Amino acid sequence: MKKSCPTKISGFTLIELLVTISIMGILFGLGVAKYNEFNRRQILEQAAQELKSNLRLVQDKALAGEKDCTVCMRGIVCGDGDDRVLDGWYVSFSTGSYQIYGSCGGLQFPISPQTVNLSSRNISIPSPPSPIRFKPLAQGVDGATTISLSGYGETRSIMITVTGEIK
Repeated sequence: MKKSCPTKISGFTLIELLVTISIMGILFGLGVAKYNEFNRRQILEQAAQELKSNLRLVQDKALAGEKDCTVCMRGIVCGDGDDRVLDGWYVSFSTGSYQIYGSCGGLQFPISPQTVNLSSRNISIPSPPSPIRFKPLAQGVDGATTISLSGYGETRSIMITVTGEIK
């Protein structure tokens, strides 16, 4: 009589399963870390793009000579020749925000939104520059300026030339 061999049961050993699960866990952890890093970079990039957009808005208002008639007029009708002269459009900075406003004869008038808060997004302006004035009717700005936004271990810079070009 022949002895029969026991049939082999195929499957994975406990060590093979543990190694596979460990490798998958490490890859998943690396993926989550890279995704979070990507999101933080995007938040900083979005804040820089928003600042550039607001700077271009202010630049456009200065180029057009746009002003608030309720603040800038002395006469009864805005544009009747007796208006205050537009000083320019300004962007002033603090460590965690920046403010946008225009000025006629030393009187300020805001636009909406007047203040943009960066600190709520964990972004700061480490060394805030002095206020930037876009002069009316294509006269540029008072001086070249570089604005640096910092957050999440990275920095983005925006340059404004004397002619008012935003880079």
